[in-house]
Amino acid sequence: AKSNLEDYEVDSALMVEINKYANLDLVLADTKEKIASVEFYPEIDSYSYYDWNDVFHEDKDANLAYRFVFANGSTGDLEAYFGDGFDAFFNDLNGFILDLNDKYDLGLEEIEYGNE
Repeated sequence: AKSNLEDYEVDSALMVEINKYANLDLVLADTKEKIASVEFYPEIDSYSYYDWNDVFHEDKDANLAYRFVFANGSTGDLEAYFGDGFDAFFNDLNGFILDLNDKYDLGLEEIEYGNE
């Protein structure tokens, strides 16, 4: 089995490829002005647990994450900008993820959004 560091390196390389070939932008509905790009990046989650033998473990996992990148270089989490009514956006984005999984056998997780 690969170590978490190896998983992170694979995920980082994958994010570079997704960002290279996927073009997702946030635009104003009325003017079609681009206000941000969507960037994929590996988000590191840390967790700890005790196993059946009461041995303490600390571990990390890299997960696919998304954020807006604005013209000035600042970033923002997708969830901070979306409220109710964006289910179709996330359904489409999850469909894109499933297509990537099917085509490239990636095993990426879908985005949890709303009441899911």
